[in-house]
Amino acid sequence: MNIEIQPKKAFIVLLSIFFILLVFHLGALFVKHYLGYPVALGLVPMFHFDSDTSISSYYSALCLLVAGVILANISILHKKRSDSYLYWF
Repeated sequence: MNIEIQPKKAFIVLLSIFFILLVFHLGALFVKHYLGYPVALGLVPMFHFDSDTSISSYYSALCLLVAGVILANISILHKKRSDSYLYWF
């Protein structure tokens, strides 16, 4: 089973998600500071970048998890092929 990930397309998708989160974060800051609603039905804490329970934190954790799974699969593939999967040794 071959899974091909095109780096340019993956970069564009990840960058697009980041900019969408950034727009929502700036909107949440606007609602909090200029309109005076510190919670706004839970939307302000949900998109605030400084919060540990925000969507951006979950997105970051998911990106790290996916990167780890991809690297583990690459390592297993190289080990099965008897390639040097520890490049620096």
